[in-house]
Amino acid sequence: MPNRYDTMGDALVGKYGALSLTGNDGCVLAAGQLPGTQSNLSMDINPVNGMSLKYDAPVQEPKVALNAQGLTLTAGPPGVGAQVQLSAAGITLQFGPPGAGSSINIDAGGITFKAGPTTSVQLTPAGINLKGLTMNLEADAFLKVAAKVLTENVTGFVSRSALIQKIG
Repeated sequence: MPNRYDTMGDALVGKYGALSLTGNDGCVLAAGQLPGTQSNLSMDINPVNGMSLKYDAPVQEPKVALNAQGLTLTAGPPGVGAQVQLSAAGITLQFGPPGAGSSINIDAGGITFKAGPTTSVQLTPAGINLKGLTMNLEADAFLKVAAKVLTENVTGFVSRSALIQKIG
């Protein structure tokens, strides 16, 4: 009987999984018992926790979380693997530890690309901001830098070389 369920405490246990109800806190649907085959669907009454769908071992689990803040997709260990967050405020793609890994953030203020704690490119309606320990601008044929005001502040070493260089 494939649709047969037995009771085990406060859970309904069937051939293909179990339904566990936990009072007013929410419920969990679980399937699979061996590592690599476990799946869980958790629904909480708390709007912060919301609903989550998990697969496999808790440490490495791919996870889909849906709550009042939006939708989050994760893969890999928490804070180390990949994460995609969608909310009314914007979209964030993160890989690696926050602040140390790489990320792309899109919101009403623009788009920010980060690689580690010191390198970023920020595109905003006001302009483009580049930050990094080193920066290389390279062009095969033509590179033009034009500005009404060009300010250079250098506290270290600057090297410029060209076959033909215009000064002034």
